[in-house]
Amino acid sequence: MGVDPQVYAALETVRDARGLSSHAKVAIDLEQGPLCHESPTFNSLSEILCQRLHQLGFLLGPNATAQGSIGVFPFLKCGLSELLFRCQLAWTFVVASRVAHRASFADFAQVDVRHTRQDYLAASGFDQGVLRKYLNGASFTNAHAYRWSVTGNDKCLLCGHADSSWHRLWDCPASAGLRSGLPVGFLDSISQLPLVVSVHGWTLRSPVAVQWWQYLDGLAREPPLPEIAPPFPILDLFTDGSCLFPTDPDCRVAAFSVIHAAPFSLDYQQQCFRPLVAQPLAGVIQSAFRAELQAVVVALRIAQKFKVWVRIWSDSGSVISLFQKHVIDGVPVNYNSKHADLLHELVGLACEIGPQKIALLKVPAHENKDFYDTELEHWLLDGNSAADHAARWANQARPPSVWQLWNDHVQALHTNRHTASTIRRHMIQVGRLWKNSPGAAPHQVSDPLVLRAPRPARVQPALSWSSAEPIVLCKPGFNRLFSTALASDVQRWISSIRDPAAPLRWISFIHLFVSFLRRCGPVDISKVDGQWQIQRGEVARLGNHVKFTLRAKWFRLMLPQFLRDSNVEFVTATVRPFSQWVCCFKGAIGFHFCPNEFQFVGGVIGQQLGSPATGTGRTLEGLRG
Repeated sequence: MGVDPQVYAALETVRDARGLSSHAKVAIDLEQGPLCHESPTFNSLSEILCQRLHQLGFLLGPNATAQGSIGVFPFLKCGLSELLFRCQLAWTFVVASRVAHRASFADFAQVDVRHTRQDYLAASGFDQGVLRKYLNGASFTNAHAYRWSVTGNDKCLLCGHADSSWHRLWDCPASAGLRSGLPVGFLDSISQLPLVVSVHGWTLRSPVAVQWWQYLDGLAREPPLPEIAPPFPILDLFTDGSCLFPTDPDCRVAAFSVIHAAPFSLDYQQQCFRPLVAQPLAGVIQSAFRAELQAVVVALRIAQKFKVWVRIWSDSGSVISLFQKHVIDGVPVNYNSKHADLLHELVGLACEIGPQKIALLKVPAHENKDFYDTELEHWLLDGNSAADHAARWANQARPPSVWQLWNDHVQALHTNRHTASTIRRHMIQVGRLWKNSPGAAPHQVSDPLVLRAPRPARVQPALSWSSAEPIVLCKPGFNRLFSTALASDVQRWISSIRDPAAPLRWISFIHLFVSFLRRCGPVDISKVDGQWQIQRGEVARLGNHVKFTLRAKWFRLMLPQFLRDSNVEFVTATVRPFSQWVCCFKGAIGFHFCPNEFQFVGGVIGQQLGSPATGTGRTLEGLRG
């Protein structure tokens, strides 16, 4: 399907409602449930369906309709292709709202997900890996990776300047040679592009794409039928569909026609082929096949209106096969097929008319009459040619304002695709350059494994601490959550390790947890099913089998609760703490840590680690209390 997992899950619910239940009952249940003024029944089928459609970004209306950016549509009756198209478009706006807090994704609502995915899938495996990092906004440059790198260096490894995706693509001297190979004048336009294109490589939609789709969706779906019945007991109707630019779904425009032919005679004239209906195809899904199918449906409407027998001549073998399958053989139409709306109408009309009164016959398409000998074959070819001419005329005879809109749409489409494809190729080349560059560069700096001041994060709060002396609990919350016994232990522990005369520094919760276990242990603090549990003694020693970082997490939640209930003003942050052994970004608190206690805890950690914890700090998981 080519959609995100959450869209797929929601679509499955909609597909089940389309295929496994009565559409009329689903519509009634929605009217009496989520759409009524009373409180809905939670977890009812209609309420779950309503939730799923809301997750996709649709607003539900009466008669099982949903409204998106293009307009209102019947989500139970439309073809699956149209439903999927509308869901993909709606989900783009949902994702855009979720990533709007990132400046580089501010324009994500304008991206063309379908073309971006198509271009991405055409790349090789390695190139797809490079593009994925750019497309999803992964933090792979040192602008972010310094937080978990071994060195903590945020500089570009190839030039020594501040690293970022923009820097690697458009500023770094190391990639200047690759930029020189871009089209002339291309670099001048980069700064004018949204960052979602220049930094992440997404293709933008045409700015008038939604307006163009609204035009297609607003076209008449019920063509005017002739008022006077043809003077023949059996109608001969030629049908055809026409589609311009059939290879590009975003540029397609289709139309159809129905031609009435006088009964065959040896002296027939071209005037015997009279257009009954010729108009553009309505709907956001434009294709030659859908136009052919729509033409046959309209022909059946004419036969049903005048209660006559009908021979329909079509050059589409696929449409004839579907008619044979669903009307003659009686195979039920799958509600979740691509053109379920037209197929259901086709079967319904055929049942009203009577299948025995309908003949859907194949006629040669676009053949030279010189290759055929009989007058009947010439009559068939002329009828098909008349239907083809009428469909092409209907396709092109649109108002000038429509063709101007289409021209603006297509020009912007091609410009945006060319721009994004060029940027993605450049991203792949830059990714290969960094992949093949030596691991160490002249500007790369190695950190000494000695006690040093922590490297400050780019954004971190100022160190501060304010408390009464001594620190005592003033609020009942901690006792209610953790027990009075633990409150007494924490209070004694803080009093023994805190030295107001010591410098206020970023002390990791790992250091504090080791100190707490040394003075109060063995104690195991955990949260199970929303309830805090405190274990002591031999039971608590079993906690050593759990990752130390997970145990420290529970401690990290417990300690601030105690400080808040003691009216202590403090700050916490994820930083490189003051430590020779914890040389990576971890949770820390501004604290006056007694030097002797700090030195002892550092010795315990160093003895177990053997070497400082760097990068993501994975070695810390093996610590024991």
